[in-house]
Order: sequence, then structure tokens, then C-alpha cells
Amino acid sequence: MLRQDGAGQAVALRLAALELPPAPPSGAQAAREALRACTGGRTVVATVVETDRQGQPVAMIDAGGQDCGLQLLRRGLAVLLPAEAARLPVGDRHRYRRAQEEARARRLGVWADAARPPPDAPRPER
Repeated sequence: MLRQDGAGQAVALRLAALELPPAPPSGAQAAREALRACTGGRTVVATVVETDRQGQPVAMIDAGGQDCGLQLLRRGLAVLLPAEAARLPVGDRHRYRRAQEEARARRLGVWADAARPPPDAPRPER
């Protein structure tokens, strides 16, 4: 995702505590489209909560009073990263967890395919 800094320059940033799915049908493209819909035509505020290992800002995105990361979780278009979620403000952390649990229970987005391992399953070491 990109944001503009105070000088109007584009700056790459990453959504705080979220991972976008890599594969269709509920892949990263659907998440990007939902993010564009969330931010389109609204005043967008990126609150940087940390910087990742590559030096990229990690931010929560608010568009017209709507938390775009929360919207992605509610639709099953992103997966909450527990270690990063632990660093979010408590209220946001609880809202994010609740949204993911609801999407999972409703089998939305990344949670829809019962034949695949859930996206939050432990991954083998490389």
C-alpha cells in the first residue's frame, strides 16, 4: 500500500498486524480491491505503529472514520498475525481478533475452503 508523506511523495507501507492471502479465489487481488474501495474518495489517515525489518512503515489505515484493516478481516480477506497484533492498542487488538473469528465462523474469504489448511495454521520451518 502507498501513502503520501507531508511533501506529497508516495511512501510504501504495510497494514499493521495483517497478512494478505497470496492465492485465489480470495487472494491478494480481492484484498487490494477491497482496500481501494475502503479508501476511495475518503480522507485517509495512516497511523504508523512500527517499522518492519526492511524499514517499511507498518500502519493502521483509517478512511473517513473506517478502519480498513478491520474491514478486510471482517470479509476474510486478511489474516491476523498474532505476534504483530500483540503490539496493537488493546481495543484494536480485540476488535481485530473478534472480526477474524467471525469471518472464520462464517467461512468467508480465506476461511471458505475447508479442504485447505487454515491460513493461521503453523507453517513448516524452511
